[in-house]
Amino acid sequence: MSTAQAQLANAAEWIAAGADPESAAPVLSAAAVIAARHDNALRAATLWAATDHALGRINRADTPGAAKLRNDWLPLARTAAPDSATWEAAWAAGTALSLDEALELAVNSQDQAARPRMVGS
Repeated sequence: MSTAQAQLANAAEWIAAGADPESAAPVLSAAAVIAARHDNALRAATLWAATDHALGRINRADTPGAAKLRNDWLPLARTAAPDSATWEAAWAAGTALSLDEALELAVNSQDQAARPRMVGS
């Protein structure tokens, strides 16, 4: 998984240089799935909302593969959120992010996912 995370971080940095929503959306979506897999439900919510915002800018939907991953992981992430209000706040924050901010969050998500978790943290 660490190789994929590094490649995702590199892609996010490359896309941020061009600020291209069409290329950014799959990267944001993948980062959201990784966040969900690493038990970071609120970061996943923020990244999925940013994905939707990027897709809305170009009038597109998720790719079939990204949609399947979202359908698999979003319900689990939502259940893992502390409560509905916190989830909704994270989602709203993602909607408000600029494309550059969302890609920066995706890159930072990969940095944090690659770090080992401390017991009790």
